[in-house]
Amino acid sequence: MFRNLNFLIALAASLLLAMPATGQTDLKAPRRAKDSGTGQAGITPQKTPHSSIGGLASPGINNQLDQAIEEHFLEKNLPGLVVLYSRDGLLVYKKTLGFADVESQTKVNENHIFRLASVSKLIAAALALKEVEQGQLNLNAKVKSLLSEIPDHHTYRVRDLLSCRSGVRHYGEPVSPDSPDDWGNQPYVTNLAAAENFWLDPLAGTVGQYHYSTHGYSILGACLEQATGKPTAQLLRDTISIPQGLNSLAAEDRSINIPQRVSLYQLINANSVASGNQQVTPDDISWKTLGGGIECSGMDLLKFGIKLSEGKIISAASLKTMITRPEPSESYALGCVQTIQNGLEVFAKDGGQLGASSYIWCIPERRMVMVVLTNRQESGGASELGKALREIVLNTAAADSESADLVVKNFNKTSGPQYKDGHWEIGFKFDVCNIGQGPANSQFINGVRQGDKFRWSSFIGSLAPNGTQKSLAGIVKIADPGKLLAGRTIDLIGMADAPIAAADTTMDPTGRVAEENENNNEATLSVKIPGGITDLRNDRPATPSVSEPDDSQTPPKRLAPPKRIATPHQVAPLNQATPPDSSRPPRRRIK
Repeated sequence: MFRNLNFLIALAASLLLAMPATGQTDLKAPRRAKDSGTGQAGITPQKTPHSSIGGLASPGINNQLDQAIEEHFLEKNLPGLVVLYSRDGLLVYKKTLGFADVESQTKVNENHIFRLASVSKLIAAALALKEVEQGQLNLNAKVKSLLSEIPDHHTYRVRDLLSCRSGVRHYGEPVSPDSPDDWGNQPYVTNLAAAENFWLDPLAGTVGQYHYSTHGYSILGACLEQATGKPTAQLLRDTISIPQGLNSLAAEDRSINIPQRVSLYQLINANSVASGNQQVTPDDISWKTLGGGIECSGMDLLKFGIKLSEGKIISAASLKTMITRPEPSESYALGCVQTIQNGLEVFAKDGGQLGASSYIWCIPERRMVMVVLTNRQESGGASELGKALREIVLNTAAADSESADLVVKNFNKTSGPQYKDGHWEIGFKFDVCNIGQGPANSQFINGVRQGDKFRWSSFIGSLAPNGTQKSLAGIVKIADPGKLLAGRTIDLIGMADAPIAAADTTMDPTGRVAEENENNNEATLSVKIPGGITDLRNDRPATPSVSEPDDSQTPPKRLAPPKRIATPHQVAPLNQATPPDSSRPPRRRIK
């Protein structure tokens, strides 16, 4: 009897230990699996610790993830690849393929340190918002109030730098003839010293309108340095890395030898994946710490995403500020892209630069985080894979054959089109009706898109079943600097996307699946843009909209003819302090 009792007690204890703690903050990995990572030919699939992930997808999800990752790895001919996925603070999936260093045949793992490229911008946003919480920074402060010597054409706010709406230039855009040449590939102790090299350059976009810029994040770093009195690299360590126990998260400094760093690679022939990989010498990226100069291990980046999503780095209110779009028509918020998938709010960031392609996505509502890192630049490669894997874990494809519960109707124009500040503005309204048997009782998105690009989006918190409907209204903005759309007819598509209602008996209620492929959750509105070809005679050509590019440098364009900017600022040599302007307050000394 006692023998049986002892057995039952031991069994109960083991079951309790096996249950995940929902309040757990630190990431805990399950039993270590063998590293999988070979050359390009013989991949040994890695055994994963769980057969299902959080109940949101089928039990065979690991096989789907394995297949997608291995196909991507082989197709792209990558030197090394790390994919990590967590639920509820637990590492539930890991896949490592290839090498951290090909020559020595060192297999890559989750503790190797990668360049993060533009994923650094997400970390920059968390850093800035932490300083806001501590009273050191005001997002609405004019940059001129923090950087007294910055030229007068920099009229934007700190918030505009974070949201890429400052107009500051990116790679390959016009520079001032008074700006120095060849300043990028050399070490800088502060972002302020780096920013002085390009802040004479004219703005490349309109303040308040989206224009992607890595250079703007260097100016952000200069603002943080002036606000806190610390160099950006030290501020990152003191504010995030050390307090959160993320030891590998740091500004890259190649003067420090770190054995866990991966080697960097590029294709031998940039136009041929089959040409193979060659190791490259790292360039100096200290000038753009917050825009693309941070390095981190895959495991620490995953922990960062978990802690950020759970309000452990910044508060829930600050996180909401970070992932809220300044305008519905553009997905870029503060340091990240915000979107909705299967009724769930997602924030994500990708990056690419010499020797790196990176991607992270987070779904705070479901405590889901995924990291994808490689040690070779591939245009959009990491994000392409990461998005495909997200569709797998969210079971997106399961809705393809289901009937939608939401119907969009009465989609009408209420005003416009009116041309204003380089945009066509069109007012609209439409109704969303829930014809399902159960309520849509979690957030779902409603939007208006033109082709594949969303021009407006909003949330409805809940919608009762059996014909209940709500009305939505807004203004669509379509960028058209040269009025090239004048005289044309455009189609706007109003849509609603939500999980299948919980009471819908056609599907397991845990399967949160999208209705984006159904016909009745969309309606089309055709709008004629006024004007015609005669309106184009005196207009400048339209400039293409700026998507989020890889963080790779192309030669800048010199302005011609040479023209000085008003109130020019002389840039001192790097080894010489810039003389203070006696008419303005001196800079705060950085300790």
